[in-house]
Amino acid sequence: MKVYIQQHNQDAGKWIFGGYENAFRKMGYDVEPLLAGNMSSGSPDVNLQFPLQILLPEDLPEEYMIVANADALGSRLSRAAKNQILQKGATLLNTDEKGDRLYSPLREVDNYHNKILKFIEGSVKSFMLTGPCAYPYPWGLHPNFRCRASYKIMEGLNSIPHVHLVAFGSFVRWHYRWKKVNSVPLAFDSVAYEMKEDKKYKQFDVCFVGGWANNGFDEKRQIILKTMKAFQASNLKCAFFVDKNISHEQENLLLSNSNVALNIHDQYQHVTGHDTNERTFKSLGLNGTLVSEPIGQLCELFPEIDTLSFDPKQMVKYTQDLISLEFQELQDLKNRNRENILKNHCYTHRVEQLLSLEEVSCEPFGLDLDKAQNDPPEIMETYLHGDEYSISGLQTRDIRCEDKK
Repeated sequence: MKVYIQQHNQDAGKWIFGGYENAFRKMGYDVEPLLAGNMSSGSPDVNLQFPLQILLPEDLPEEYMIVANADALGSRLSRAAKNQILQKGATLLNTDEKGDRLYSPLREVDNYHNKILKFIEGSVKSFMLTGPCAYPYPWGLHPNFRCRASYKIMEGLNSIPHVHLVAFGSFVRWHYRWKKVNSVPLAFDSVAYEMKEDKKYKQFDVCFVGGWANNGFDEKRQIILKTMKAFQASNLKCAFFVDKNISHEQENLLLSNSNVALNIHDQYQHVTGHDTNERTFKSLGLNGTLVSEPIGQLCELFPEIDTLSFDPKQMVKYTQDLISLEFQELQDLKNRNRENILKNHCYTHRVEQLLSLEEVSCEPFGLDLDKAQNDPPEIMETYLHGDEYSISGLQTRDIRCEDKK
């Protein structure tokens, strides 16, 4: 069967959706990437491009599945974008079926939404990554932490029974405009990464390969710098690469042969604990050890990992403790962790989980505040205000509330 998978060219999405692409291929599916492009305004009077849209494939087979990010199917237009269209004097078209007047660029978007939903309706199964509709303060004030899919796309996906909604995090209560959202954590790409021996890379006590990952608050930078400062003050031989664009092969060899693998999470993950990054699975799958922070989801998935701390100095000590183990004891530990990943946490296992999901079609499941009463006050503040926040004198609205007017 053909499987259309959204293609990402950068950031974490490149490795995550690439992992799913490799897994589906390994399981015998015919995979074709869904490419993205910009939709122009459709008017000579408006110099405007809309957010990235999926380019629909031609000559569809009789049976196919889709894996994509819901935001990429049709991101909502900001109020500013709509105002620009109106101020530039775009050509006014006839009223739509509801009697609403639509300017030509907006008609283009509406037509695209109809086509993408028809494409999804024709699939056997579709798996859509969804973002939360609200998020704890202060991160929920930034659009990077909230779903940007248009209302038409949200309502369409909710209504199609064979559309399965997923999130990487273990907590989905904030996805309250969506129908049932299934928690499907990230995983290890056992096709793209494979344990390889190389004496040149065995000289390192500890390694870290990652990026600053500025999500709008740029908090991870300080966490990384503070952690690396603690390691640099030790006598450990460190191989740290942050935004250095080392090759895939170099990363593979470094993780496979260093004594210990270090992982560092972002501040929002420290506080909420709802998701762990892909480096968790890559470190355990290749290196077999993991020194990191006690992120909630990480602890749930890997309760046997006991080298976790928010204190960089303690992380250094855990690294030194691992290195001081007898050679065979360390190798046994690594082999157990690698085996666990290969048996339970590869992208092929996540694909199996996706394929086993039951069909569901319903209204958005809403938010059960009774079950949320034990949450921290700042999180309850987010619940109670929904998309409108009024915290510490700072007021802002989710732009989609204004767009819907």
